[in-house]
Amino acid sequence: MTEENQAARFFNDMAASTEKLIKAAQLFGQTKDEDVTIGTTPKHLVMRRDKVELFRYEPTAEATATTPVLLAYGLIGRYTMADLQPDRSLVRSLLL
Repeated sequence: MTEENQAARFFNDMAASTEKLIKAAQLFGQTKDEDVTIGTTPKHLVMRRDKVELFRYEPTAEATATTPVLLAYGLIGRYTMADLQPDRSLVRSLLL
């Protein structure tokens, strides 16, 4: 590959990346809080003490193990980080 071809390819790649960044910025600008739903896995509140909450998630399949899993978060983290969306949910994958 010649030096001119490499430079042309570099600038084409940069232009394509810039277009993707612009489209992403426009999409983020159009997205509102009510358009995004997080923490959608069915659950019920078992206990609340001050700001600490304990949820039990509803099973989505037959139980294959008898040992429960406890997900604990730091003081800054939120429980919804493990249950972002139905297709990207750690909680949902653990329930299967």
